[in-house]
Amino acid sequence: MKHKKSKTNMRFRFQFIIINSYIFSSLLVGLLTLLVIRSFQLESALELFPILFIGIPLLASGIISLIFTIIASESSLKELNYFIAAIDDVSRGDFSVELDEKSSKVLKPVYRSFNQMVAELNSVQILRNDFISSFSHEFKTPIVSIRGFAKLAKTPNISIQERNEYLDIIISEINRLVNLSNSTLLLTQLESQEIVLEKEDFNLDEQLRQSIVLLQDKWEEKNINFNLDLDNLIINGNKTLLQQLWLNVLDNAIKFSNPGSTITTSLKDYDEKNVLIKIVDQGIGMSEDTVKQIFNKFYQADPSRSSHGIGLGLSIANRIIDLCQGKIEVFSEINKGTSFLISLPKS
Repeated sequence: MKHKKSKTNMRFRFQFIIINSYIFSSLLVGLLTLLVIRSFQLESALELFPILFIGIPLLASGIISLIFTIIASESSLKELNYFIAAIDDVSRGDFSVELDEKSSKVLKPVYRSFNQMVAELNSVQILRNDFISSFSHEFKTPIVSIRGFAKLAKTPNISIQERNEYLDIIISEINRLVNLSNSTLLLTQLESQEIVLEKEDFNLDEQLRQSIVLLQDKWEEKNINFNLDLDNLIINGNKTLLQQLWLNVLDNAIKFSNPGSTITTSLKDYDEKNVLIKIVDQGIGMSEDTVKQIFNKFYQADPSRSSHGIGLGLSIANRIIDLCQGKIEVFSEINKGTSFLISLPKS
């Protein structure tokens, strides 16, 4: 909404009285100083200091301030009050404020910068609200599921097999909650840069192999094969964060791969400063619109599979790449698969 101008308040009138008092006192003291000095003959260079450091500065200050006061008319006061009122509204959390840039020639650039700042604050607020809403939903879903299956597990006369199935689901949902909490905490730390990037030399191809082994239960369950083409490369980087990066990207590839398909993982010496990692699956693929959103928090590329993830894995991966000064590109085609291309500095 356009912000309405406020009336000139007593505070600014009082401030201008103080300013005017300073102006005329500066002029008076400056003139008196020069008149007194003219009445005496200067016998040494030291006697020039009162003129240089007292009289002339005060006189100049008074003249400049007087000119400023003449320029600063009643309309300028109104513009300042208009601006102050808008700042007060924003400080109270109203990010719908918009100053009328055409209403002022002098403060137009300031108004424009202010409007841009408020628009950015509003965007941050919207993202914050969306994050809280999404987090609440993701947190609530497994809790509701746990409560439901806990009630079923207490049902009299059910078989041991049924009760164990319900308990397995409860355990799975608890693990999901733990994963959600840990992922949210990690993402928060990454975005606030609370994690210190301690670097060390390590074998990157060995780390990629270890990451695949850690996810073995998931890809064996879907009978997925891995085709590895890994150069023996040592880089200097944050080993812990990069391990998390590979786990997140590989987990995403496994999740959306078709049963019995192949995931190709390659590591190459790209140039003198960078290495290139490719992770290519033969899964369901994504549309262009989906590719643009996959790094957003809690975004589910396939809502029908929402129970398989929480939508934070790729957000975390993207943030890790940023912190490590790398780059990531995603290419995908529906029903053919997705390719992740990641370049990282060697040191």
